[in-house]
Amino acid sequence: MKKKIENNITLTVLIFYSLPMVAGGLMNMLVSFYLMKFSTDALLIAPAAMGLLFLISRIWDAVNDPIVGYLSDHTNSRFGRRKIWILSSAVPVGVFFYLLWMPPAYLKTFWMGFALIGFYTVFTTLYVPHYSLGAELTSDHHTRHRVYGARAIAENLGIFLAVGVLQLLPDTSYARMRTPWIMFIVAVISIAFIVSMHFFVKEDSSHKPKPESFIHSATSVFKNPHARLILIAGFFGQLGAAVIFGMTLYFAEYVLLSPSSGNVVVGIFILCASASVPVWIYLLKHFEKKTIWISSNLILAMCFAMTFTLTKENISTLYLISIFAGTASGSILFIHPSALADTIDYEELMSSKKSQGIYFAIFTFVNKSAMAIGAMAIGLMLSFGDFKPNLPQTDQSLFFIRITYALFPPVSFIIAAVLLTFYSLSREEHTRIRNEISKR
Repeated sequence: MKKKIENNITLTVLIFYSLPMVAGGLMNMLVSFYLMKFSTDALLIAPAAMGLLFLISRIWDAVNDPIVGYLSDHTNSRFGRRKIWILSSAVPVGVFFYLLWMPPAYLKTFWMGFALIGFYTVFTTLYVPHYSLGAELTSDHHTRHRVYGARAIAENLGIFLAVGVLQLLPDTSYARMRTPWIMFIVAVISIAFIVSMHFFVKEDSSHKPKPESFIHSATSVFKNPHARLILIAGFFGQLGAAVIFGMTLYFAEYVLLSPSSGNVVVGIFILCASASVPVWIYLLKHFEKKTIWISSNLILAMCFAMTFTLTKENISTLYLISIFAGTASGSILFIHPSALADTIDYEELMSSKKSQGIYFAIFTFVNKSAMAIGAMAIGLMLSFGDFKPNLPQTDQSLFFIRITYALFPPVSFIIAAVLLTFYSLSREEHTRIRNEISKR
């Protein structure tokens, strides 16, 4: 276990740094994918009420990101700035996750709102500092690819575990009684994964944060030209991905007339994205991340543009497309945060600040905003097409489903690729920046 991964990251550190994201992917997937159905079918909470609670909690979740990022940047403890937040989040995130599945009958709607807001609040205290810690574990250009690649694989592993948990959940008639016990086990395991990182991953606690206002800290991110470009390009890439995941089930059921194929497509996509990460990390030894990032966006654009002409006779073609698209997206999963970490080094050279927290907070805020806008775009396009659920669709409705799935994401990915052509923080330039910082 002591085998060196690179000059300052052991395999042990890499594994235990990633473990909290197994818990994160597991809990977040169960809440996002199953809680709505559990609440309406088993708890008999009105769908409109649950929809409103999800909306309020996710808005707060996005607003909460920069706050946590700023506070973690300005935390001073013997454990460092990030680990103390991650460790402190372990028990609360597990508790709030468990509370979501066991509301009392006479307070269930209020209880659910309280638990959702609590869960997303403490989930942010895990997620943003964990992203930030990855940038601080190493300043080596290639080692960061390994760190964030391992993190991406771990989060996807959590998603796959969540799919397995869903298979264990009982039918609606027994869900109210048995689901809390299953989720209790998930909560305990998640807490253990998060806490374990504390004992095997060390954080540099020598850095003393400088006093700075929240507004100045947040605006400094957008004054960094490299970070600004990455955040904008990443927004369009995330927007395309959000529309793909939101529309795949519609496309499979109403265009291809095969509802079950939608889940298969998503599963293939995630599996190929995870499996391709080591390959992309190897290729990044020989190519600039800019080149691979642009190429991956263009491959994604081409793949989903090809779906415009698919029919029910071409379901196997959609599976093949999802293999290529998932493989391409595997590089973006870790190149995006790794590139942002490099831009933070540029900030450190210019101002002597280490502001990983606020940078990754803005990063997650932008990604969540793209997901929200993607969901809104899907709703608008379905409405314009006069979509009628659970019925055969008109030619107009099918046309709008096709263009939303086959044209909207490719345009987003192409915009991201064009923007990234202006990215100038190369491997050589980053090495120069780190050398200048080391001379101080």
